[in-house]
Amino acid sequence: MQVWGGHSGSWDIRAQDVMGPGKFDVSILPGEPTPFAYQAGPQSRLQVDVRWSEPRDTTLLLWVGLETPMLHRNPCEPVYGRG
Repeated sequence: MQVWGGHSGSWDIRAQDVMGPGKFDVSILPGEPTPFAYQAGPQSRLQVDVRWSEPRDTTLLLWVGLETPMLHRNPCEPVYGRG
């Protein structure tokens, strides 16, 4: 996970699989990489809550990369279209 380096302030991010035991809770600064991995079960529902320390609005884009045994690519690189 990484917040775009052009932002300011700090970011509190909490992600939780509401159908499983996975939980992630971190405070990070822009541009600071924060690696994590979670192996979900057959079903998963991810809830993500983000709090930004700045008193103004912004748009947050969230990319969730999925890795499967049959595909050999970096799950953190977005694939657009039929890639």
